[in-house]
Amino acid sequence: MQMPKPALFNTAGKGCPAQSIFDGFANQCSTINFMGSRIRTYNEIFIFIIGVLVLVVVWLLLQRTHIGMIIRAGVQDHEMVEALGINVRQVFTFVFALGVGWPRWVA
Repeated sequence: MQMPKPALFNTAGKGCPAQSIFDGFANQCSTINFMGSRIRTYNEIFIFIIGVLVLVVVWLLLQRTHIGMIIRAGVQDHEMVEALGINVRQVFTFVFALGVGWPRWVA
């Protein structure tokens, strides 16, 4: 199943293919010439940046928030976390819903 590219990455106007990333975004080029090879801005730059951004956000969620601490503790010893009064099933259901439903909330 192919998804259509956003209009920002779907043009080939003047100055395209661009010679740098900044020129590519300024002219809304779909490809950039870089060291003798063509780089597609949407597939090879934008998607990569979004993937790294999601990775950082999930890492921050798990390492720096209260819910992340509960998730990590629930994975290690769910009985102890339940003894503290935290519903581990509900937390894991939230994690599953976040993983399954988050892309649909963004779109």
